[in-house]
Amino acid sequence: MKGPDACSSARLKVIAMLKKRHPVLVAAILPARRTHRMPRRRPGPGAARGRGRRVTVKPRPVTITTELPGEPPRSASRRLRTQVSGVLLKRLFVEGNEVKAGQPLYQIDPAPFQASYDSAKATLEHAQAELTTAKLLEERYRPLVEVKRREPTAV
Repeated sequence: MKGPDACSSARLKVIAMLKKRHPVLVAAILPARRTHRMPRRRPGPGAARGRGRRVTVKPRPVTITTELPGEPPRSASRRLRTQVSGVLLKRLFVEGNEVKAGQPLYQIDPAPFQASYDSAKATLEHAQAELTTAKLLEERYRPLVEVKRREPTAV
């Protein structure tokens, strides 16, 4: 059976823990507790009479751990976000295994991308052909423009 010292020691530990985690709550509760008078216990036959007890305090190492929200470590798993759209043909990794930076993860169907490339290439060739035609026309009309500039205009 625990004695009165064990109860008061446990109570003090709880109050100290609450002061660290919830100081505002403790600041509100402790003054209210002090105004409420608790009945005094009568000391046991072996208890010393006097105003207080003498306690010897010795320093000892204490481990304090705190869990804080934040980023997972680099070695933790990450979520994947798609960067291109397309039809997946093949998965190139085994789920649960580690992957390295730059390692291809999926093989995507190249057909839509090839069609888009071919269309852009055809548009470029068409523009280059129009440029050639425009240059030939410019060469043809240049002498005519020079002649027209030299002739006086009739007013």
